[in-house]
Amino acid sequence: MTTLDLFLGIATVALIVLTFFACWTMYYVVGVLQRIHQFFDEFEKGMNSIGRSLDEVTRRAEVLKTTVEFLIQSGKTLMSAYQRRSGGKRAKKGE
Repeated sequence: MTTLDLFLGIATVALIVLTFFACWTMYYVVGVLQRIHQFFDEFEKGMNSIGRSLDEVTRRAEVLKTTVEFLIQSGKTLMSAYQRRSGGKRAKKGE
């Protein structure tokens, strides 16, 4: 056995150990990347849920606005009709 054989044997073992640690490191890096991906998927689902909720609140606010506008307009119409009716009766009493 020569020194070259000894060097090649040690280099082979070192290469195998290096390969093992590289694979082990890649395994954990892939695991971390998968957890990051899952986190962002959950984050996206949460943001979509919040967006849908805000859309629903906006829709309901528009319906409420329309209803309030209708009630205000109806109230104005009733008030003007009542004032015309009251004004006519007062004029008759004053004659």
